[in-house]
Amino acid sequence: MTLRRFLIVALILAAASTAAGQDKVDFYQYTASNPYLGLSNAAFLNTFQGRIGTIKTEFRKHDGELISLTESPDSWLAGALTESYFRTGDKLSFYGKMHWQYFQGKDMGGQILMDPEYNPVNFLEGSQENKGIKKRETYNLVGELSYKLGKRFAAGIQLNYTSADQTKVKDPRFSNIWMDIDANAGISFRFAKKSIVGVSFLYRNTLEQVRGGKYGATDKQYYIQSDKGGFYGTVTELSGDYNHISDQNSRPMENRFKGIAAQLVISDIFSSQFWARERSGYYGRKSSSTATFFEFTGAEMGYDGKLLVPFGESLHVLDLSARMESLTNNENKFKYVTPSGQNTQVNYTGQDKILSRSAIYASLAYTWYYGSAFAAGISSDARMRNGKTTLYPFWRKYNDSYAQADLWGRFGFPVGPCTLTFETHVNAGGGAGLPKKDGSEFEASSKTIRSFDDYLYRQFEYNTAKRAGASLSVKCSLPVRGGITPYISLYDSYTSLLEAPQYLDGRGRNIAAASIGCNF
Repeated sequence: MTLRRFLIVALILAAASTAAGQDKVDFYQYTASNPYLGLSNAAFLNTFQGRIGTIKTEFRKHDGELISLTESPDSWLAGALTESYFRTGDKLSFYGKMHWQYFQGKDMGGQILMDPEYNPVNFLEGSQENKGIKKRETYNLVGELSYKLGKRFAAGIQLNYTSADQTKVKDPRFSNIWMDIDANAGISFRFAKKSIVGVSFLYRNTLEQVRGGKYGATDKQYYIQSDKGGFYGTVTELSGDYNHISDQNSRPMENRFKGIAAQLVISDIFSSQFWARERSGYYGRKSSSTATFFEFTGAEMGYDGKLLVPFGESLHVLDLSARMESLTNNENKFKYVTPSGQNTQVNYTGQDKILSRSAIYASLAYTWYYGSAFAAGISSDARMRNGKTTLYPFWRKYNDSYAQADLWGRFGFPVGPCTLTFETHVNAGGGAGLPKKDGSEFEASSKTIRSFDDYLYRQFEYNTAKRAGASLSVKCSLPVRGGITPYISLYDSYTSLLEAPQYLDGRGRNIAAASIGCNF
């Protein structure tokens, strides 16, 4: 790990040292208010002129028991990032980003996979008494280029690569390796001076490999709860190479997405994008001697829109985003057979549809920029999710919804040669839902199907409980020659439930952060 950290830092410093700065606004303010950037079509990058970039290092400390099953009540995170947009000549435009993060959290257990809400099936530790430290290191590299084909046409391609590894350093131990390749390739057509349409093709492939292990009391038995949806499933031992989690070989969870997107930008003030993707994947190792436990399919579609209204020295920005997704998971039926004198083989006998899940996500934000010193806004986010898990003849239905709003303001003023900027947020949210409703097609009983209620109610309360919070940050910037602006920033936020929790261990969460960076 030490060599890789050194390499990432060296690359970040090299990227920053090659940038040629100009007098520009804040990097994040510029990119947030640009209608051409952020679309899923790299061809639109060709509209970018000049150069703008940023580099920063950051440290965050998280404390408090208001956490999901994947979080820690006592954790810290360190990271370094550099990204920039720049144009060379009349035809080529580039974007590059490098980001490294290191996370360490205490008292972590529960969920075994890195992002449970992303997967159609998940795995939980059989006991909450085996919490330990988890460590995770993440690398993200993004490269994007656009080439002008003529007066009206441009083409572009983007590749976004993320890798991560996570380990739990207490029995039962789990080692996770994550890989994510997200790419798009597209073309654009300028049908007016400042109006462009485009189309792009989308591809994403994620692969998470997980393996269990015991390194202390190796004679002690541990159990894995297989959550097949709604914290409803079966229990197996962490032993051998035939169960859902192996202590001998890694198991892959793979997801593939293929889709298309269409974009429209009008007169530098309006951008719109529709997109859709199909999803397929599996969990298990595909070979004649190892089982593919689950195979799943799904679809998702969404819309992203931005409206910019300049008025004197002010700029008003309205952002709208919406996404719908559906997912179906099938469990393979099979048995292991060992013909005489041959290796063990997997004999598949069919499939059972065990999960049907859907979700809607939406966000709306308004921002008012006044010059470079003042900004304010309000944003809201909402989600609705529901699912049904069927382990015949038993079934479970569940749903939850949540909405929150955030009101914020930012003001900067000169103090000698520096610019001091304060930003504050006030937010509140809450939700409702049904944690579980169980039934069966006919009267029956089972000794193998389980409900993981301890985990279920903790996560449901976290997802829906009413809460409020506030944050404050202060940033000190010192412009120097050539448009280079180093800065230091301090941040703190606190969130609390509005009522005493029933299942969570605490009601509050505090995040403190400090960063040092430079816009160029």
